[in-house]
Amino acid sequence: MPLPLTDAELAMLHALAAPIDANRRPEFMGAVEKALAAAGPAAIGPGTVHRTARTVLRDFGIRRRIFVQVGSDLAAEWRLA
Repeated sequence: MPLPLTDAELAMLHALAAPIDANRRPEFMGAVEKALAAAGPAAIGPGTVHRTARTVLRDFGIRRRIFVQVGSDLAAEWRLA
């Protein structure tokens, strides 16, 4: 049964999944959903969703997000472990 996530929480998960190969994104979403289900519905909220997704990202080899200067704009870049 899908978890009752808000549109904002789903958007956050999709944004966090961006550095993952498109073929592995469903696997990432499933791993996050499984971890959130284990926490229980009362524990689910924006902070929990974000922390859980960041933990799962590490399992996919994504370790940190760094910011780089691109012209006059600040851009984010994901780095592998």
